[in-house]
Amino acid sequence: MSYDKKENTMKTCIKKEISIPITIIILALLLLSTTQAQVSHSVYFNKSDLSLKNETAKDGGEYEVITLGNLNQTSEEGKPQLPLNIIKLIIPTDQQVVNIKINKITKEEISGYHLIYPAQPPMPSSDDSIEPEFVNPDPIVYESDNPYPSEAVKVLHHGYFDGNNHIVTLAVYPLCYYPKSGRLEFISNIGFTLEMGAASLKSTKPRNRLERNQAIYDVILKSIVANPQDIALYQSKPTLNKSAAMQNGSVPFYEYIIVVDSSLDTYFDEFINWKKRKGLDIGIVTIQEVLANYTSGDQISGINDPAVNDAGNLRQYLYEAWQEGAVWALLVGDYTALPIMYGWARENTDDNDYIIPADLYFSDFTGNWNDDNDIYYGEQGGDNPDYNPEIFVGRLLCSVESGEQDIKYWTDKVIIYEQNSGKGDPSYLSSSFMIQSDQFQRSDYASMVASELPSGFTHTIWEENPTYNDSFPTFPFGNQFISEINNTNYGLLSWFGHGSPTKMVAKSSVVNEFPKSYVRTYSNMDAESGNGLDSLNNNFHPSIVYSCACDNNPFDDFSTSAGERNLGEGFTVISKAGGPSFLGNTRWGYIYSSSQLYKKFAEILTQGSNDSESGQSFYHIGVAEMVSKQQYNNHYLLYSHNLVGCPEMMIWTDIPDNFASAVVTDNSNSLTVNSNVDSCTIAVCSMDNGASFFEVVSNASSHTFNTSVRPLYVTISKENYLPFIGITGGTITSDINFFGALTVLADITVSNSATLKIDPGAIISFKSGAGITVSSGSLSAGGESGDEIIFSSSSSSPSANDWDGITISGSGASASFNHCKVEYAAYSISFTNGAAGTVDSSYLKNNTVGLYCSSAQPVISGNNINANSYGIRILDSYSQNWNSVHIAGNTINNNTSYGVYLSNSSPTLSDNNISDNIKDIYAFYTSNPILNENLFSGASVAGIICYQSASPDVYYNSTYSFGGYNSISNNSGHGVKIMNNSCPNLGSSNTSFGGYNSILDNTGYEIYNLTPNTIYACNNWWGNSSGPQTGDLFGLVDWQPALSSAPSGGGGGGGALAKSSDGGFTPDANSDMPVDLQEAYHEQMSAKYDDSSNRFKNHFTQEKESSYLAQSAIQYVKSLAFNKNSIEITDEIENTLKSDQVTIVEYELLSAQASYFVRSGQPKNALSKLDEALQLNLSQE
Repeated sequence: MSYDKKENTMKTCIKKEISIPITIIILALLLLSTTQAQVSHSVYFNKSDLSLKNETAKDGGEYEVITLGNLNQTSEEGKPQLPLNIIKLIIPTDQQVVNIKINKITKEEISGYHLIYPAQPPMPSSDDSIEPEFVNPDPIVYESDNPYPSEAVKVLHHGYFDGNNHIVTLAVYPLCYYPKSGRLEFISNIGFTLEMGAASLKSTKPRNRLERNQAIYDVILKSIVANPQDIALYQSKPTLNKSAAMQNGSVPFYEYIIVVDSSLDTYFDEFINWKKRKGLDIGIVTIQEVLANYTSGDQISGINDPAVNDAGNLRQYLYEAWQEGAVWALLVGDYTALPIMYGWARENTDDNDYIIPADLYFSDFTGNWNDDNDIYYGEQGGDNPDYNPEIFVGRLLCSVESGEQDIKYWTDKVIIYEQNSGKGDPSYLSSSFMIQSDQFQRSDYASMVASELPSGFTHTIWEENPTYNDSFPTFPFGNQFISEINNTNYGLLSWFGHGSPTKMVAKSSVVNEFPKSYVRTYSNMDAESGNGLDSLNNNFHPSIVYSCACDNNPFDDFSTSAGERNLGEGFTVISKAGGPSFLGNTRWGYIYSSSQLYKKFAEILTQGSNDSESGQSFYHIGVAEMVSKQQYNNHYLLYSHNLVGCPEMMIWTDIPDNFASAVVTDNSNSLTVNSNVDSCTIAVCSMDNGASFFEVVSNASSHTFNTSVRPLYVTISKENYLPFIGITGGTITSDINFFGALTVLADITVSNSATLKIDPGAIISFKSGAGITVSSGSLSAGGESGDEIIFSSSSSSPSANDWDGITISGSGASASFNHCKVEYAAYSISFTNGAAGTVDSSYLKNNTVGLYCSSAQPVISGNNINANSYGIRILDSYSQNWNSVHIAGNTINNNTSYGVYLSNSSPTLSDNNISDNIKDIYAFYTSNPILNENLFSGASVAGIICYQSASPDVYYNSTYSFGGYNSISNNSGHGVKIMNNSCPNLGSSNTSFGGYNSILDNTGYEIYNLTPNTIYACNNWWGNSSGPQTGDLFGLVDWQPALSSAPSGGGGGGGALAKSSDGGFTPDANSDMPVDLQEAYHEQMSAKYDDSSNRFKNHFTQEKESSYLAQSAIQYVKSLAFNKNSIEITDEIENTLKSDQVTIVEYELLSAQASYFVRSGQPKNALSKLDEALQLNLSQE
């Protein structure tokens, strides 16, 4: 272990009694700094950290292996392998080290004769690598008694961080070895002075930068140099600004630049929207724009080579953008979509293993990648590359062909990871999962890295069993590794194994020999099933991968077949699962060096907590990646290890906290945000991506923003805190997209025909009294199965009536809800005053009213509506219509007052399970609903209640093949309760209009008639062949004839449609109706309108001899009407009319199309189609 002693670089002695003008002092200091500056430093080593172990090498010799704490090792092959300490010092910008003067050195001889182990060739972590031959001790060194190393302190590299912060990298050696005599000296203390001369390197300086971003560079500089006390002497900062000043030239500059092919630039809207909400000045620049305006190649390195000029032009643009304040760059695409640059890891070679795709080229703007003017760029010896970054770069691996879907998958993962990991349970983020095999396991590098990672992580380490070199290890298989991620969920995945572009070794015979088990990109790439990244299902628990394996993410599809995708792509873009970031190698990794580089990365995360002065940290993944490479001196890996993902994204290093006490106060003309947490970033952004208002403050706990613009996004962020993202009240007048986790702070109105679109997986929480109203426009909430949209209360102890709900009101308003969950509202979803819409496959629960309609007619299908006070409440809506199903396939249960409440409303209810409510359905005040194939059960008052002239139709109507077949059973109250002049129809004695209901086993009366009216309830099943028993009925009820057995299902044609016990379809063998139409009717009644419309259409286009052609055409249009808007219906009918198969049903289709042209506001087209229909009818007559 080494310790750095901070010493003043210059000492000026000024006696108090001598008066010297201050200007002379400053001038003297400046002259001293620029002409003869000296930097002095001391390093201390602790002998207790020294370890000497004997080892038998492959040549049979006995050697000593020496380590000193966590220090690196020298690596010159065949020469003594000794510990070394690499340190960085900041020195004057315009000077460089010309000599190192040793001021003090304290040595102690270690007794005995020592034969030090010779350094060996690095072992690549590639799938096809084999152990290299042993390199014998170099006789030139081992047969000499010259001290090794010859210098106690040595310059390794000069470079510039952030353009003009001159960093010298030094090797300091704690041991001095005399090989021939076998003597070994330990150096406990070494003090030295760097003597300076004029610098040969060129520095540069940024012109402008945001204050908050300068803090990032300041924190990095302070952490990487061993003499931070000298930073104030030598650092030169750009002009600092409070807010971003976007350049409006031919190619704009941004704080965060996305460089992308023009064919893909429209797919980043959501990503840009999110980063903008966080407070970043972010924008798209197309590579076509760059190449049209930058044409002279890489002027930094003087490269003008047609083979690499596109990369050079991109580097030149990024350099100029950095000068104006750019910090982050996302390069979108592999080599087919965006330029890449190769760096040479071996001088003048044509070996592709040493020609490495390296995004360092686009991150550093002071290195000369062609100092020797040849065609081998970025060589360590012949050229002068710089490893210190100016900006932080990540790459997204996608091609032009697959880009749209790739970008969508990746963006969703970024947003889930940053906003709402674990969908409300982010505890998995602090779980680390490591897998190691072969030589990695032999040295237990996974445990080494685990010990350096932040203490918030808990680690699970898998390795080969029984040993790393067993001939037939039994564990782990690649598919076990995939299953473990799926079943347990981890925030950080670490890969210590041999690899290639499309696979990573989970276990192998002996050491990296066959047979092997792999983790692959796709599961179909070998005989082992389920071992591909495409088998991951951690959609809501995205992870980060750090890989030490070879070749996992080449930008140039190195060593892959056509169409194959590498592991970096497989993890980040091929599916919803995986994660947003993959840190891996574009060429080789090395067993030892890659593990050491990862250790540096881990150390940086550990030291990365907030800087007290700036509020910045190392948790940005692009910063941690680049700074770890700054601090590890391995030319090959500095090129090979690259980030796939967003460089600005923060890594979670502990279970995230939240801003539970954040308060936003709207003062009309200002907005006060108080996070009640120190060192936060607070961003306020208008919904037009900041065009109307955009302001960011950093390292703050509260701030007042002076603006009257509404609505606004308010985002509070801090490392290891889930962001608070609030939306103030206001009116949305243009199309907008909600995604991720949002808190609505006050009422939002959608007007001006705008569309509010809400993405799958969004979680929208509402403060008390807040809600959404659509008054003129639309709301589209399209969730997905397993990725529902949630509308809920923001309270930590939620209950019904916490927030107002979502209201769609007016004839110009519409909404669609699919796979949504709405809870804890007053009126969860309301349609009023002529509004239109659908609610499908959603959960409405724990509200005062689950779904409310007043003078509106939405379609409500396939929902689970439970634990509300009112499940569905409908007022003054729906005229009775046997051709329209409005409420179908829902489960409406456990509501504390009413399952369905109707007042002056006559909807059609089909195939619903309405059970275990106080009152399952309550028909009030002239409500005449049509009831078809519903279950009314478990009600404590009654299954069906009719009050004040309500007359539901609860019978089968053979004219429409619809109605009846309800089960009214097992209610703890009455089956049907009739009051106040109500007169429901439960079935006629005419079998064509019989009830075909099952009315039985209710605790009270089966029918309880309190009116003077006779209630017809014929052709129903009462539980036995003789009909209702004594005490089953109350009042005037005509029940004869009764069914002698239970009805088999819903109506239709000349027979009955049967349902199987599991709710599926079973055809009625006694029916005259074709089986395909029986199933189509069943699908229609079950609200499966896409399926039923397709089946009806197939019948009238293919079954030309059928007697049901006209009927199937009518039902086809009816199914379209349930599921589509008027324009879509007319389009589908138009396409059907063009079919050569359509003949006899043209009249029905033309008539229907005329009707829907009327509904869609196209009277001229309607008249035209009606005329066509009439002419066709006349010609047929």
